[in-house]
This record gives sequence, C-alpha cells and structure tokens, in this order.
Amino acid sequence: IALNLDRQIAPGGFYNREIAPRYVRWLVSSARGQMSSAPAAACRQVRSALDIDSGNGDAQGLARQCETAAQRLLTDARGRETRDAAGARRTYEDIQHMVPRTSSSYTAAQERLTAMRRARPVDEDE
Repeated sequence: IALNLDRQIAPGGFYNREIAPRYVRWLVSSARGQMSSAPAAACRQVRSALDIDSGNGDAQGLARQCETAAQRLLTDARGRETRDAAGARRTYEDIQHMVPRTSSSYTAAQERLTAMRRARPVDEDE
C-alpha cells in the first residue's frame, strides 16, 4: 500500500526508490521457496513482484513457471470436474490468480468456470 501511495504522491518517491527493489527481491525469493509446494501462493507473489517491477528478470522467469504450473492444474481440475466439482472450481479460481488475464490458462479456467455454472445436475429419475 505504501508503495502505491508513494507512486501517486511523487514519481520516484522515497518508498518506491528505496523499498520497492527490496520488496520485489523478497517476493521473488519467497515465491521460489513456495513454487513446488504451493504454486498458487507463489504465483500470486510473482504477479505482485511484476506489478511493481515488470522488467524484473527473475520474476519473469518465475512467471513462466507459473504458466506451466497453471497448465498442470488445468489438466487436474478438468479430470476432477465430475467427481469433485467444488474442488475443480476452487482450482480454476486459483489459476486465475496465478497468471495474468492475457494468459491462455486464465482464459481456459474462465471458460471451464462458465461451463460449470451453466451445467445443471441431472435428476436420475428424469
């Protein structure tokens, strides 16, 4: 919050100039540590780092890993739609927080969520 306020008050302000690079390094380091065990959380940190410094090479590299992780989660969620619809929905929502809106994974997750909302359970007696 302080970084955003600082940018709004004065371009190149103190917080932005002094703290932003450190915060981006912390976000990237933290994301690296979580990538294998908690990719959704790690990718949210990567997106935050890129929001602050879109040119950060380390964050860009991790963003590519996020796209790969999102693709794996998409495959997993598709396979679970019929037996665990709520879990599949949560996974699709996680994917949307992991990658930017321009990502093909984001689009695929949005499409699956929309399709799941439209589908209605069929009564076996019908």
